[in-house]
Amino acid sequence: MGKDGAQPAVLAGSGGVVLGEARTNHEGRTAVLLLRGEDDPREMMELAATMGVNIVEVVRQAGRDDPRTYFGKGRLQDVAEERQTAPPSHPWHGVDLVLLHTNATPRQLVGVHRVVDVEV
Repeated sequence: MGKDGAQPAVLAGSGGVVLGEARTNHEGRTAVLLLRGEDDPREMMELAATMGVNIVEVVRQAGRDDPRTYFGKGRLQDVAEERQTAPPSHPWHGVDLVLLHTNATPRQLVGVHRVVDVEV
């Protein structure tokens, strides 16, 4: 509940983030972009750059979308481990955002967040 006793508003598609906690200034953030198949990431990368987000790597996965997590759980666990164990000299050191190149469902956003443990 909010400070005034009201239920906090949750934005659909925000992965369950309470609106008051959502970040709108992404300047200086570092991200990994996840996409499937042969999708062209250039437009997404340009949009991210416009928002001040530095995409350090594009991670691709072939095959069909997982209805729960978009990517397969094993691949997401690899992303989480790489992010968490990256030494200071590694491009993934300090990654605080995972971007998905898709119109993910709220369920998928929550599923990805649970595995990678960083904002999606």
